[in-house]
Order: sequence, then structure tokens, then C-alpha cells
Amino acid sequence: MEELSKRLLVHEYGHTIQSLLLGPFYLIVIGIPSTLWGFLPYYSNKRKNESLSYFSCYTESWANTWGEKVTGEKSMELLVID
Repeated sequence: MEELSKRLLVHEYGHTIQSLLLGPFYLIVIGIPSTLWGFLPYYSNKRKNESLSYFSCYTESWANTWGEKVTGEKSMELLVID
């Protein structure tokens, strides 16, 4: 569980970097699509039925990439979680 928590922090730090880079466009480019990917039943069912990782969406994979690049630590990769 500690490893998962560390990886999640790296991922969330990636969102911080996205926010700094995108400024006011963060909401449109990352925030809204990420929220829809996370909470719309259509996408929840799609992830479950196709065994897709939550982190396969561009908003999340980009956060993983930035978090890893800046911290030098591993992020969530394509972990499949419910």
C-alpha cells in the first residue's frame, strides 16, 4: 500500500506540472476530460468491460509522464484499479 501511495503522489505531482504549463487552459484540456473519464458511467463501464486502466486516458498518462520526469520516481503506469 505504501508503494501505491508513493506512485499516486508522483501522478498527482504530474497534474501540478500540467497546471503550471497550461495555466487557465488546464480546466479545458485536463480537468474536464479527466472528470468525464473518471465519473461518467459510459467510461466507467468501458474501463471495466475492456479492462482499461484509468491511467490510459491522455490526461492521466500525461500526468504520469510529467510526474516521473520531474521526480525520477515511478508513477501509476497502466495499473487497472476499480
